[in-house]
Amino acid sequence: MKDESLQQSLKEFLIRLKNAAYDADDLLDEFQYRILKQQIEQQGNEAGNRASSSSNSAPPPSKRTKTSFSSYNSGLFRKGDDNDDDVQRIRKIKGRLDDNSVALEKIYSSLSAEDDRGKKQLVSWDSRQTSCFSTEPQLFGRDKDLQELKDLLLKREIASKFGQSGFSVLSIAGIGGIGKTTLAQEVFNDSSVKEYFKLRIWICVSENYSTDRLTREIIEYATKKKCDLPNFAALQEVLKEKITPERVLLVLDDVWNEDRHKWESFCAPLRSGKPGSKILVTTRSRKIANMVGDVDPIYLEGLDEESFWEFFKKCAFGSSNSGIHHPHLEALAKKMTYKLEGLPLAAKTLGGLLSMKLDEQYWKSILDSEIWQLPQEENGTMPVLQLSYQYLPPHLKQCFAFCSLFPKDYKFSESELISFWIAEGFIVPQGSTRMEELGSNYFHELVNRSFFQKSKDEKFIMHGLIHDLAELISVGESYRIEKGKSHEILSTIRHLLVHEEEEGTQTRRLTEFSHCNKLRTLMLSVPYKCKSFILDCCVLQKLKRIRVLVLKNCALEEMPDSIVKLIHLRSLNLSCNFKIRRLSESLCDLYNLQSLILNHCALEELPNNIGKLIHLYYLDLECNKEIRRLPESLCDLYNLQTLIISGCGKLESLPHGMIKLINLKILDGADKFIPEITEVGKLTSLQNLSAFKVLKKNEHKLAELNSLKQLRGALCITNLENVENKDEANIANLKSKEHLNHLELEWTFSQESGSEVNLQISEQVLEGLRPHHNLQRLTIRGYNGARPPNWLNEQVYSRLEALELVNCRRWNELSVIGQLSQLKSLSLVRIPVQIHNLHKLFDPKDCKFFSQLEVLELKGITMLKDLPNLGQLPCLESLDIRSLPGVKMIGDRFFATTEEGTCFPRLGFLHFDEMPAWEELYCSDDRNLFPYLKGLEISNCQRLQMLPPLPPSITWLKLNKVGLVDCPRFWKADENSNITNSASVTNLSIQECPNLTSLEEALLAHHLQQIHIQKCEQLLWVSVKRLTELTSLCSLSITECPKLMSMTQDEYIDFQLPPSITQLCLSDCGNLSKSLPGCLRNLTSLHDLKISNCPNLVSLPVEPLLNLARVTIKNCNELRSVEGLGVKSLQNLKIKGCPKLLLSQGEAQTKKLLVLRLEIDDTSLIKNLISSVTELRISSSCEAAMFEGQGQESLQSLTSLDLLSFSNCKNLQFLPTKLYTLTSLRYLWIHNCPQIQSLPEKGLPSALRDLKFEGCHLALQQKLERHLSEIKKFGGVI
Repeated sequence: MKDESLQQSLKEFLIRLKNAAYDADDLLDEFQYRILKQQIEQQGNEAGNRASSSSNSAPPPSKRTKTSFSSYNSGLFRKGDDNDDDVQRIRKIKGRLDDNSVALEKIYSSLSAEDDRGKKQLVSWDSRQTSCFSTEPQLFGRDKDLQELKDLLLKREIASKFGQSGFSVLSIAGIGGIGKTTLAQEVFNDSSVKEYFKLRIWICVSENYSTDRLTREIIEYATKKKCDLPNFAALQEVLKEKITPERVLLVLDDVWNEDRHKWESFCAPLRSGKPGSKILVTTRSRKIANMVGDVDPIYLEGLDEESFWEFFKKCAFGSSNSGIHHPHLEALAKKMTYKLEGLPLAAKTLGGLLSMKLDEQYWKSILDSEIWQLPQEENGTMPVLQLSYQYLPPHLKQCFAFCSLFPKDYKFSESELISFWIAEGFIVPQGSTRMEELGSNYFHELVNRSFFQKSKDEKFIMHGLIHDLAELISVGESYRIEKGKSHEILSTIRHLLVHEEEEGTQTRRLTEFSHCNKLRTLMLSVPYKCKSFILDCCVLQKLKRIRVLVLKNCALEEMPDSIVKLIHLRSLNLSCNFKIRRLSESLCDLYNLQSLILNHCALEELPNNIGKLIHLYYLDLECNKEIRRLPESLCDLYNLQTLIISGCGKLESLPHGMIKLINLKILDGADKFIPEITEVGKLTSLQNLSAFKVLKKNEHKLAELNSLKQLRGALCITNLENVENKDEANIANLKSKEHLNHLELEWTFSQESGSEVNLQISEQVLEGLRPHHNLQRLTIRGYNGARPPNWLNEQVYSRLEALELVNCRRWNELSVIGQLSQLKSLSLVRIPVQIHNLHKLFDPKDCKFFSQLEVLELKGITMLKDLPNLGQLPCLESLDIRSLPGVKMIGDRFFATTEEGTCFPRLGFLHFDEMPAWEELYCSDDRNLFPYLKGLEISNCQRLQMLPPLPPSITWLKLNKVGLVDCPRFWKADENSNITNSASVTNLSIQECPNLTSLEEALLAHHLQQIHIQKCEQLLWVSVKRLTELTSLCSLSITECPKLMSMTQDEYIDFQLPPSITQLCLSDCGNLSKSLPGCLRNLTSLHDLKISNCPNLVSLPVEPLLNLARVTIKNCNELRSVEGLGVKSLQNLKIKGCPKLLLSQGEAQTKKLLVLRLEIDDTSLIKNLISSVTELRISSSCEAAMFEGQGQESLQSLTSLDLLSFSNCKNLQFLPTKLYTLTSLRYLWIHNCPQIQSLPEKGLPSALRDLKFEGCHLALQQKLERHLSEIKKFGGVI
């Protein structure tokens, strides 16, 4: 009880202290704002006196610093007045801090009394131990990682960072609980590893790192004796003596220490180890893994879905098969796995809880709980992850905790998160280093410690359980409201996110949060057209402490005036408010504003005084398509570091004074404007310059690049024909740009510009454009010199990873390429290489030069008659061969077959295209052909009639304009095996193969999920029996195969497609349309249906297709009935060219047909149609009049209609008379209807808010323009 009371006292104290600190910070910030306001106003008053020299004057200091209180302090306080509000506020806060100081003394005394006990608990916390023996009887889902690790341990000679050291170091990295130790245990006990390493040592390093301890433990493990040597030097001597005679594997499990000096000191005696010895390190830190490893670390991610499910079942049920006895629990277990995102430790923790009680209610209660709310043992998921958090420095802890505000699976950018941290004051100033640079250091520290993971689109994401950890530690500080759920929000909350995911959720008002007067962050995000949030702007001004305000997608028509009262505001995001056209000039009074995000608005201009936002460093204007100019005062934003203007299509130019933005780092979307910026070289902080066009005028020559030393990422220099000599190229000083990793050099010579002078100048220029040796990718395009640059031969460029030579019409020297030992990607496009040179380059005897090559492209090498030896490239993963008109046969030379190894041992993707003479692909021994091939694509090879058997590893096959008569066969598993075929193809696409007659072989792949067949004129039949066996088939498309016979006579009766199909498209496919009604009956999962050009189709099945959502039916002349469409799920229906079809045939059918969006070419189709339609599009109709006479009732019945569109109705004379009766209509679009000249007599619907038109008669256009101006007056959305 005493311990609990002490913990409660400490918790309450920390809350009080934090509140006082926040209040003090706000008060100081308010004083700072007043000083800044006074300073700017004073500068404004003086501006007129120096206007004439302002455009060329030097900018003020660029570092953003706090202004001293000794300056501009007039009027801040009324001296001698003790009743002044500011003085009273200072006194109150000081009193609270004094009280907290007294409370701290009492707590400290209590803690001292409990000190011994606390130390014992701390030791217990730090005492995680592992051994070489795994507690897991089976390793799930790590076969690939295990094999890679074994290959590194046993086969590959690895250069050590210690020079001629016997030991080399491998590393496994990943978040806590991901399975690093288990993988290391598995490989440690592998029989081949035991045989290779005569001495194997396992040491659990854990958090308590000590070089003495590690050395002593290694000696004791190796000798099985206790070591009492007290001296570190003596310990290292003994260690060296014990490891030298044997090949050793040393596993250091769970390394935390990042001190390079300590690591090097520990490793010193290992340098004399026997060659082939390895150290294997497991760690949560990428930084440690990269620091110690001699090769890239093996970074473990979550288990794949199938493996994780098997493992979870074992943890929950006792074995992976036991779940079949509890089907009701297995369904719940499946849902739980989605919360764990493949983390094995989480499966053990949660599975262990579930296994205690096989009861449905108990399992449901766990499913509805957050992981961090569940009871856990000391080595459970959350304690293990919390250990990572405990070892964060204090400044990173609050940065990480803030991330709990993001929804799960939210992808965030580095700049976005850093801007929030800066706005919240989380970045601790360090001398003159910029806040953004410090923030970037913080960010990458969290990446290195595995708190953030990189997503596929170059953004970042948190693992779901890491996100749970952030939520756990930010309870009471941050809060999220999602999915329309009702929550009680504590008034103490400082960071709040409201995230509505779908339309129709519970309506909210900002007043719900008005009691949260301590809020420093408020983020509102709702989906497009969502009406679930009402923004009470008057409430904003009550939230006076706000520093980060996000009003994203809130359907604002203008910026709320109350925002300008938020004097603490640092970051403002108004993105995706599509109605905002202008911003108030008063926005420029938010002097503390640092980040302003306005992307995807409808801005036509920026405030003229935006230059007053002197602390602004981030301005995002992306996709403001109406903005034409930026104010000149923008160039007064001397602290501006990022300006994004991509997608601003009407922007005419940049302000003239852009070169004053000396701190600008990122200028995104300005490629076309770069030539307009005279002396662009003065933007010395610029980091991105994706394209630089060399002009002959002095202000835009290569010399401008000289001072741009911070350029990074990719740089493309074009029009290099305008460079006059090598000296000019040298001045660009590319060799000093160490952050550039991709360089493109492009000449645009005409065919006639091949003079000897031009050739020599080009060679000199390329020689002068020597890049920094950090360069990873080099592209040379249009170069007309004959020689490669000398610098490419130098050893420092051997680390180049990618080389692309395009249209280098005289480059024939390839030996220099062979020296690039680290090359991973090589592209040779339209170069006049001699055949013998190319074959020599890839000679198997010398292919060690390409031991790392992963991607190879050969294109447009017209003189080539025979492909070089490529089959023995050990790491080749992707091979693209195109436009080789001289190649007739590809045979054994290409595969470079040998008795020792397989051909193309790692090739995963193979593409042939535009090879008109190619007739045969032949290999004398096809048993080991492409063993790991996943994708094969062959296009525009009309003479190719046969392929060898394909490997079973292929998952997708694409054939386009190929002369094959039969589909290629697949390997058989074994001559003596009962398995006839082991193909794993999931995606099959065959287009324009005029000789193909049968799909028999292709349909032997039982894993097929997608089939697309188009324009195969001789295709006669598809085996029904094979189709019905494709139980995984999801998408089937057969179009323009006019001779297709769907089945043999005896198969006709039972023809049904697999019920797994969700997408079906059939068009112009011969007799197949006759059997459509029958084959559709079984498609209970069908979601999308497209049928066209089926002249024999009379009806769709009577049985409803319950999951059908989208239907397109075109040019089915005999179609009369669509009864099967009467389902509630139907959303989109498109019907054209079906003259005998009526959608409603009696009252019963009318009640069945529900559709939200309808597109037709004949309005008679919708007689008596029910009122569910919200969007009606009429296109390509021949009618002269619509919805007249009896048709008026059909129009008036559409009471839910929101959008009505007429397009390409060339005969339509006038709009419907009763159009005005559509009281719900908000959107009216008229396109290419040239005969309509007037509006209906009684006008257009009163609710109309969106009017679009083009290709109309001039008289109608004038009337619509007048109506459009009226809509704009009343806030319509155009």
